Amino acid sequence: VLHHVLLTMPGSPWESRLRVDQISVNVDLFSLLFHRKPLENCFESLAFLRPQITLAKNEIVPVPSGPVSGNPVLPAPLKAPIPVFPVPKISIRDGSFWIQAEKTPREVLHGLNFDASTDNGATWGISLLAHSPEGNNQGTVQFIGSLHLEDLKVRGVVKLQQWPLASAGSTLKDTIGW
Repeated sequence: VLHHVLLTMPGSPWESRLRVDQISVNVDLFSLLFHRKPLENCFESLAFLRPQITLAKNEIVPVPSGPVSGNPVLPAPLKAPIPVFPVPKISIRDGSFWIQAEKTPREVLHGLNFDASTDNGATWGISLLAHSPEGNNQGTVQFIGSLHLEDLKVRGVVKLQQWPLASAGSTLKDTIGW
């Protein structure tokens, strides 16, 4: 168990920042000690308690190295700052999700509960339930589906109940390209 952890995963144009009260890791000690499996093959689950997850716009633009020629430089493909942990189960309890496109981060989800599991490391089953950050609104969002890491495609069903669509403002719209 780790307490009060700060973690930044660089990305372009977005980076992920996590501030977590508690992280718990479950390890299969029998396989580690007696079957002599590598540690990364013995992780069973990873749990985050009260994380504040921030997707922040990274203003640093990479400068191409090497000589400049007459050929145009094609931009590198965008890489999503999705952390990949070598565990088959991940859970988040009582988290929050923020987007920081400008100076001030804006909360998009709170009361975030998330479960993900995989058998092969490439396709994840996902379940998410979160609440609106607005104090006077009891809106909820629920997602049940899957994430395919090879092509970064998410498939599933989103259910919104009393969700204030306008509350996220232009930050969410700019982030997802509306």
